[in-house]
Amino acid sequence: MISFISTHRSDYAKLKSILFETRKQNLPYNVIVASSHLSEKSNYSYHDIEKDGFEIYEMLNTSIEGNAPHIMTASMGISLIHFSKLFEKFKPDIVFICGDRFDIYPAAIAASMENIAIAHLQGGEISGTIDEVIRHSITKLSHIHFPATVNAQKRILQMGENPDHIHAVGCPSLDIITKVNTHEPINQDLFIEKIDFDIPFFIVLQHPDTTEHEKAGLQIQETFKAIEQYPDYQKLVFWPNIDAGHKKIVQEIRKKKGVPGYYFIRHCSFEDFIKMMAKASCMIGNSSAGIREAASFGTPVINIGKRQRGRQTNQNTITVPYDGEKIKNAIDLSLKKTYSANNVYGNGTSSKAIVKILKNYLDKGISIQKTFHLLEE
Repeated sequence: MISFISTHRSDYAKLKSILFETRKQNLPYNVIVASSHLSEKSNYSYHDIEKDGFEIYEMLNTSIEGNAPHIMTASMGISLIHFSKLFEKFKPDIVFICGDRFDIYPAAIAASMENIAIAHLQGGEISGTIDEVIRHSITKLSHIHFPATVNAQKRILQMGENPDHIHAVGCPSLDIITKVNTHEPINQDLFIEKIDFDIPFFIVLQHPDTTEHEKAGLQIQETFKAIEQYPDYQKLVFWPNIDAGHKKIVQEIRKKKGVPGYYFIRHCSFEDFIKMMAKASCMIGNSSAGIREAASFGTPVINIGKRQRGRQTNQNTITVPYDGEKIKNAIDLSLKKTYSANNVYGNGTSSKAIVKILKNYLDKGISIQKTFHLLEE
């Protein structure tokens, strides 16, 4: 049995194609959701999982309302209690987790303490914020590794992991991209206001940097200063995640209510988000979606600040600091360029490779006892 853990809309975007392939191959599995999936701020995004036909085995309400690092820590504590109780009564063969967010970390700790094998998707990458530390910590707790790139694979090797259990497979969210007809209408049922997608638009998706959370409001102000100099472009502003500092971003977003050209989106399906990325004139902010998925369409991306610092980027990405003038200059440059739809994060075949590997582990098993593997000199 494989237990897939999802805590956020972003990790479900990666897990989705794997779940479809797991079901297709008749492997035993279940789905456990927690954290922001159960939040009104995320429009109860666990419904996306249900709409895709996946029954949710367990829902764990683990998030505490707040805007500071200690609230994230408290949420992790509650989450650890819930996951430890769950894995005490139910022990899957493999716990499958994705990424580096604070709310997925407790699942890895609990599974490790219960001697359950952990499969980790997208380890070995580099970024800013607390995510950097959590990602590598989860790698050391995990037994099976699915990095998205060869560079990430090399870093996992540097951390002493067994090369036999490191499988560079690409990013499975790109599998979904290959199946979406980007010319189909975008479902706007969950949107606050209806949007005319025939008019040029920017996607703005900016999360707080947890190492600079007290500056989150000022940082989004710089982004707004830049995009307001483009009156002919609509601004599609997405709500941030629930990390420390998110309320300061939301406060600044609310100030734009009623300003012509601004539209606000709390949540949409990943397929509709893909369609928007494909049509957007530019994507602006610090979301990893700009780093990973947008390149598949050649959509220009302005990556702001340190949140994605060090993460491998494609040619469509320009990185700038939180400075309105520099953001504007980057937008000007990107709008003059045409980028090819090449993506270092994969070609849309990741999920089949991952499920094939998981099946092999289910059949043959894997040792829970880990050892440190030295790199050959």
